[in-house]
Amino acid sequence: MVDIINVSLLVIACILLAKLLLWMRKRVVMILRLKRLARDYDAQIKFLRSPLLPMHNDSGKPDIYIKILNTVYLIRLYSGKNKHYMVHFASERFSVRYMKMALRMLTTPRRRATGIAYVESGKAFTVSARVFIAEPIEIPKELVSDEDHVERILLFNPAPHAVSYVLPEKTGIKVALVGDEVHGMKVYTGSSFVEYAAKQSKRDD
Repeated sequence: MVDIINVSLLVIACILLAKLLLWMRKRVVMILRLKRLARDYDAQIKFLRSPLLPMHNDSGKPDIYIKILNTVYLIRLYSGKNKHYMVHFASERFSVRYMKMALRMLTTPRRRATGIAYVESGKAFTVSARVFIAEPIEIPKELVSDEDHVERILLFNPAPHAVSYVLPEKTGIKVALVGDEVHGMKVYTGSSFVEYAAKQSKRDD
């Protein structure tokens, strides 16, 4: 019995370690991409908080500051966990990260042999839900001048499966795509933000 418990604990520890290493790898890749962006476009970059730490959004301080030409990007990092999770913003301050589990799976009739299945939306329930409370991103006066154009960026790393948010008019819910604005912040993944910032720099230059 003791041996079974020890083996089970070892397996759990290995799974958790593997998840942590995968998360760290994604963050390191993101950091390298941002530093390469700064190098290629002669940009200023400051990590105002270690990007290798868990999310800590209960203050208005941005996580990363990047300035290219006269555009300042104030970046807030948001961990989407992995591709099985979804993120929903109920308001500017409140968001929830969750996973959907299926009570019933439906197979695609034309591709039964592939084993592909999808969740019947009415037969799914939410698990692993976690609520986050964040303050709006503040502009650090010591880093931003009146002449600078400021953009607030919500950077998902790792990226979730989908992001949704309540419309400002409170009339419905919308799925956010890359580049969309969610409560005053533009939504990007690490790679899509680098591509966007590079295009903006070339245009402004």
